[in-house]
Amino acid sequence: IHRDFMSIETQNDAVPLKCGKDFDGTTDVLNKIAKFPPFVEWCANAGKSEQYVVTSIEIQSVDMFDDCLGWVKFKATVVNKEGVVLPSVTLVRGSATSLLPVFNCNGNEYVLLISKVRPAIASSTLLELPTGLLDEGRKRFVGRSADEIQKNALSGLLSGFPLDDSVDLTAMVYDQSNTGIHLCPGGSDEYVQLLLYKKDVDLKFIETVRRNISTSAARQRDSGFWIHLVHMPDVMARTSDGKTLASLLLYYQLLEEGYTEQTVKQ
Repeated sequence: IHRDFMSIETQNDAVPLKCGKDFDGTTDVLNKIAKFPPFVEWCANAGKSEQYVVTSIEIQSVDMFDDCLGWVKFKATVVNKEGVVLPSVTLVRGSATSLLPVFNCNGNEYVLLISKVRPAIASSTLLELPTGLLDEGRKRFVGRSADEIQKNALSGLLSGFPLDDSVDLTAMVYDQSNTGIHLCPGGSDEYVQLLLYKKDVDLKFIETVRRNISTSAARQRDSGFWIHLVHMPDVMARTSDGKTLASLLLYYQLLEEGYTEQTVKQ
């Protein structure tokens, strides 16, 4: 790559990579963009299409997390077979992982949800599934959500969410042909891997979780990060969060098909 061009390996022609008029990007930044895994993945997928071609890419803005790229917004010139230019402003950030933590108490299921300040929707009351990452060994679900839940709800009960006890809902439903759920395909590449953690517990466990959440209320308020234990039948009516609703849909679909933790692990 040099200052104005990059090459999409799956296409024969070099595709110009340019800075938009309001974006003063340096050569170093453009090089980082060209190597940014979500952008590389987008280019590779775009290059495979038989329905359209990409003829140029104009970077409009980037958001850095320390020295690392977090978000890249660009406008691509995308032309279909009929020569029509398609709308193509895109925000790339890559994948995320969410967890559906289900606790079964004598046939009654409860879910741990979170809420936090979400400036993008001007809200701090949206209930949603915890999101995070898989650790380097892909053995545990980690991140701030997992830490806050551990500290404010599960202290003394569980030590995190080991993946050995989790199920990848998306891989099961899509036979590993789809790595996640696309929540906003009209403007973003982001896809979310949906995991399920399910554990049989007794009533004392549920009561302890409720007590932990109640006694940590001040700490939750100070951190701007709240934990909620919700009866499973009430979840759908209490949230409009896409990843939560998608997880419920896949979970209920698997239950209808006779899913059990034992059959999955076999």
